[in-house]
Amino acid sequence: MSQLTVPRKDNSDHRVNKFPGVFSQLTSSLFLNHTVKGARPAAAMYGQPVVASPPVIVVPAPCGDTPVRTTCPACHQQIVTSTRPTPGLLTWLLFGGFILFGCWLGCCLIPFCVDSLQDVNHFCPNCNHLVGRHKRL
Repeated sequence: MSQLTVPRKDNSDHRVNKFPGVFSQLTSSLFLNHTVKGARPAAAMYGQPVVASPPVIVVPAPCGDTPVRTTCPACHQQIVTSTRPTPGLLTWLLFGGFILFGCWLGCCLIPFCVDSLQDVNHFCPNCNHLVGRHKRL
């Protein structure tokens, strides 16, 4: 692009672009929008209708101690969850309580062996995605 020199009153050179709007329009359409004006989706170019699918909303099922029937948010399949007990806050508090009361020779480990004293994680049997968690405390 050529530049045009315009004399100023303070005798300094001030260069002005001959085509001020062309470069800014080209830059904004190519680099900022990443689209070309008038472009159509590929399906519309071939005469095929463009169909938008509705969004899938998965509401988490209330999780408890037992497996629940729900829809997996990862694979969108109807499933019955598989459950795994994991130590949670209640387990650790009971462990600390047993230690404080002098049961430190092995009795303090009882909360880690009793599933009803632990939190329960619900997993999808198909994709092994964590679907929900039931916390005791």
